[in-house]
Amino acid sequence: MVFSVRLDPTTESYLDDLVSHTKSPNRSALIKHLIKKYWSETNASETIIEQMGGVPKHLLKSAERLSDKTVKRRKIAEYLSLRTSKNKKK
Repeated sequence: MVFSVRLDPTTESYLDDLVSHTKSPNRSALIKHLIKKYWSETNASETIIEQMGGVPKHLLKSAERLSDKTVKRRKIAEYLSLRTSKNKKK
């Protein structure tokens, strides 16, 4: 995929200086390297959960282990009974 960017003369000279100082074969290789480096630095510290906004707070309030099947079943049954009781009142 071809991607072009217009650079002002100052930025273009910075790019040429970076190419010569880093011993990159060309501008394109340097830009690819810088993008990969920036991407890995910004995303490496975050886990998937952090990128999605963190663990839902309502799950942290419960002292019970929601991964336990019996706890899950009980919680679902409580929710459904509350929901059906609310529907009956209507």
